[in-house]
Amino acid sequence: MPPGPFLFFLESPTFAWEDAPDYLSLDVAASPPANLAIEQFDASPARALVGFGDGWHEQEFNPRTGQRWRWLSERGELQLRAPAAARGLTLHVEGESPRTYFSRGSRFIIRAGDRVLLDEVLSSDFSRDVPIAAEAATIVLETDQTYMPAERSRRTQDRRHLGLRIFRAELRTQN
Repeated sequence: MPPGPFLFFLESPTFAWEDAPDYLSLDVAASPPANLAIEQFDASPARALVGFGDGWHEQEFNPRTGQRWRWLSERGELQLRAPAAARGLTLHVEGESPRTYFSRGSRFIIRAGDRVLLDEVLSSDFSRDVPIAAEAATIVLETDQTYMPAERSRRTQDRRHLGLRIFRAELRTQN
């Protein structure tokens, strides 16, 4: 793997989940030895999982308000894993108005493969629920406007491409 953030799903050994203890041990090593941190760790046989792949920036946090968010660049991938019996999958996405950072609304597109699931211009805070096919492995979110904070202020060297500030992106299932 190259240095920096990456997303990797690993199938766990098969065992009877109903007989599993409350906690299991997991050993992780890097070869050659290197500093390593794990985020987005989850293990469940029954829950649908979503991971932030290429095109997403690291999660940010405002300790004063308790608010968490991630920035979407021009194009971000969400990697999905759902149990075989999953039905009624919905991608729930909430974000801040692009007009906070841009003079016009931003085009927002959600795709599964070649299929466009949502295509609209966002001009205010938003919350969208988009049905997802259970077999989808990668969902792509795109926007048509980004900025680099370093180009707007001399007080930062931040060269990230920031498009939409996303407060929540989660996969929901119908029970």
